[in-house]
Amino acid sequence: MLKNKRGLSEAVMTVIMIALVLVAVGVIWVVVQNVISKQANTIDYNQKCFGIDLKPTKLTACAVTLERSSTSSGEAINGTSITISGTTTGTEYDYPGNIGTVATSTATGASCPASPASVAIRWYFLDSANVKHYCPAIAKYPAA
Repeated sequence: MLKNKRGLSEAVMTVIMIALVLVAVGVIWVVVQNVISKQANTIDYNQKCFGIDLKPTKLTACAVTLERSSTSSGEAINGTSITISGTTTGTEYDYPGNIGTVATSTATGASCPASPASVAIRWYFLDSANVKHYCPAIAKYPAA
């Protein structure tokens, strides 16, 4: 009779161990899936950035001319973040709107530094919740 109880105890322990392993595998799977899905979203927006040739070509007072070359590939962007730097101060503002495959747009900043000397731009895409996803490239004028 004692051996029979001991055998039952080992069977229960085996079932508990299998259940714990399955729970651990499930928890690890959920964590890995969340990480993979977040990285896939970032990769998707970074792929949209490839081939875009957008640059500032002129800085007059606080008017910045942006040109996207005819050889630029990719889809239309949703906007550009523009930073104008002066000798001592700088200002940053958004130029919203799609700049198509070939476009020249002039953006004028609201508050301009006293002596604007350079400009840097970064373009972005908007997701379905209107969250900005910036491209890693930064274009400058005059070119550094």
